[in-house]
Amino acid sequence: MTEKKRFSFRNGNGEILGFAISIFLLFLLMIGIVVFSSLTIRKEQLTVATYCAGRAAAISQTPSLGESRAAAIIKAMYPHDDCKMEMTVPKEWEIGYLFTIEVSQPVPELIPFANTIIAKENTCTLTMMVENEPALKKK
Repeated sequence: MTEKKRFSFRNGNGEILGFAISIFLLFLLMIGIVVFSSLTIRKEQLTVATYCAGRAAAISQTPSLGESRAAAIIKAMYPHDDCKMEMTVPKEWEIGYLFTIEVSQPVPELIPFANTIIAKENTCTLTMMVENEPALKKK
């Protein structure tokens, strides 16, 4: 008759292997949380900057003045980043007409996995309404 081999729980090799795997997975989870939170914070800051620039353009008297004010606000809020701003203006700049402002910001290389998996740049687009009377309007 063959004897059954008994498994010894006293070695502890399985516990070390399980601990190593669990530490690795915990580390990956922590990296994912940091990446997600940093991208979320950057997206929220970009949304606030886009709203401020759109608001400055909305209360301007001419489209060119509004675009220059919006560009100045984006430059002041992001002096070191390569932010791109595009504004589509209506044919007539009067109260109630809608315009669109879009601000794009590159995702920094320091955030791990963000450039390859998620996106290369954050983009925020807002549609706003002209709220100021034009300067050269004839009455």
